[in-house]
Amino acid sequence: MNERKRISGHERIRTALLELLRAVPGIGHVHAYERFSKTPQGFQALYQQGDVILGWYVHRQSWRELPFSSLQNRVRTRWVIQGFASLLDANETELAFDTLIDAVARAVRKRPVLFDAQENALCHTVQDDGAGLQLEESGPVMFAGVLCHAAKFSLGTEHMEEIEPDISDPTACPPSGKETKGCPDYRAAIAPKDVSAPAAELIRPFADKGDK
Repeated sequence: MNERKRISGHERIRTALLELLRAVPGIGHVHAYERFSKTPQGFQALYQQGDVILGWYVHRQSWRELPFSSLQNRVRTRWVIQGFASLLDANETELAFDTLIDAVARAVRKRPVLFDAQENALCHTVQDDGAGLQLEESGPVMFAGVLCHAAKFSLGTEHMEEIEPDISDPTACPPSGKETKGCPDYRAAIAPKDVSAPAAELIRPFADKGDK
């Protein structure tokens, strides 16, 4: 009998966020995770749409797990949503990018509950000192050698996770890392197969605004 794969709350939240973002008109590429590449050209290609850079990624930055009951823990997670778009001063692209930023915020604001989880465990968007999506930073950057606009959002979510042994959880698997029934070889899965340049080396602040 095949055991149904258990999907974590975080997986469901990421999927819901991707669906929400991809429904925003003119959003460009939306990646499920922060992308990297060995070369500036490869990095550009991940976000290029036609002749311009236009794309976003979703990154799970941190979470806190708090006791709720003997069966469940409350999980509060911080997500980062970051986007980039080519900067063309003569075309007033800053105004167009600000409009896109507003559209993303409006989409999240309209959906404070991302999904109705099983057993009445809801996922809400929350923020310790605010409500929903927060624009943390917006401004020009050099994106792999291309002058671009950049916007960085933070988003808090809250959902419930059941407390129970889970054979699909790597912490429940033998420490040897050898594959057993229902326990994949996690050490092989995370073994480095490719070394890419850190995004921090390819995206840097654009200090001289006179060069727009």
